[in-house]
Amino acid sequence: MLHSIRQFAGKIFFILNKIDLLADENDAVEVADFIKTRLRRELEVPDVNLIQLSAQQGLEASLQHASSKFARSGLLNLQEALAQFLAAERQTVFLKAVIDGVHRLLGRELSETQLRDKAEKLPEAEWNRCFSNLKAEFQRFTAERTEHLESAREQLTKYFLGPIASELAHCVDAYCGDAIRQLDRFLAKGSLRSADSLAQRYGARMSRRLELRITSLVRQNQEQLIHDVNAIAKGPLERLSLNLNELGILPDRTFELPTARAAAVPEELGPLLLKPKFDAGLQKALLWHPIVPPIVGFWPTFFVRSWLRNHLKAQLLKFVSNQEVTASDFFWTQLNEPLREISEKVSKHAMQLEERAITALSRRAPEHIDRGKDAPKNDKMSAYRESLQTLYRNFSTLHEHVESSLKSAQEIALVSAYRPERSRPFPRKQLNDPR
Repeated sequence: MLHSIRQFAGKIFFILNKIDLLADENDAVEVADFIKTRLRRELEVPDVNLIQLSAQQGLEASLQHASSKFARSGLLNLQEALAQFLAAERQTVFLKAVIDGVHRLLGRELSETQLRDKAEKLPEAEWNRCFSNLKAEFQRFTAERTEHLESAREQLTKYFLGPIASELAHCVDAYCGDAIRQLDRFLAKGSLRSADSLAQRYGARMSRRLELRITSLVRQNQEQLIHDVNAIAKGPLERLSLNLNELGILPDRTFELPTARAAAVPEELGPLLLKPKFDAGLQKALLWHPIVPPIVGFWPTFFVRSWLRNHLKAQLLKFVSNQEVTASDFFWTQLNEPLREISEKVSKHAMQLEERAITALSRRAPEHIDRGKDAPKNDKMSAYRESLQTLYRNFSTLHEHVESSLKSAQEIALVSAYRPERSRPFPRKQLNDPR
């Protein structure tokens, strides 16, 4: 959910409640740092608005009219932050999002217009040569992206066959020793139960214990696993991002345009990060139902104790071996799935860049340009391009102005957010309403 709303991160306030349950200030700092790290990673932003508070302490302070205690509860910080955002930053944040989007669209249209203009001016032979070179470069870039993805997959495979497989094997070995000790206890305590009943109870208990062991192993190490996976794949993914950026300016470079635009990969795709979910869906696989022959199953356990022990131990070892394979397959799927998703996103983005370039170079003017009956074609294209350039420069200036305004608003005191209490409210006409 956080990943899907990352473009709205600047407008979201996250509230960490019940800080009064923590032992001391160090615990509060540790919890806040942990949550901020997770939020920044999922939202893919450098910082988030996280406010710590205790609603219970704030309520008590309000009832007691204790201003200092109310401030310590964190509710005052929340009030001030929201008031500042609503009074000074709300319109600016919204305006920045709109300007950023239009700025990207204008840059893309301007680049494609320049390409189209250049294509129309080239002689046929020169255009064919440049166009053939561009298509050959597209193929080379596609091969490079495939190579980078394969490199990331190979490095993840080594990591999977090394530390992950070793840690999983160690966990399973420890489980086997514990499970055999539990078997002896079951046989001793359930000697009057039927062999089949005891076997099923034992199977259910051991299934649950194996599930807890593996999921506990994963949850305790999930942060480190995700960090390691992204550190291992960092090089290939950075080269993949660089490939997309170069692909965005490739048509301009091939047709020798004086200016080249960026591909805007961060805005359109976001950072290329792997986000495996190691603790999702494994529980369903870790089920064991021991099989006891009917001719033996109805006998009391103490009659067939020795046979039942050997029989369940053999099935246990087979179950554990199968589940180790199942868990390994699951881990590998969780490593490979995020890489597959990145591959699909990158391929789709690259295809869009290539299709836009080919369309711009097809020597056909855009349909929304009204050339008129008597207007020369070059004059209309030049006027359109100059209008785009003017708009692009204006939105670039607006972008810089809004950025600086947003920073300034965060430093301004909240004088305008609070007014002294009066016996009667201001009439509507006296309010400085920006609408």
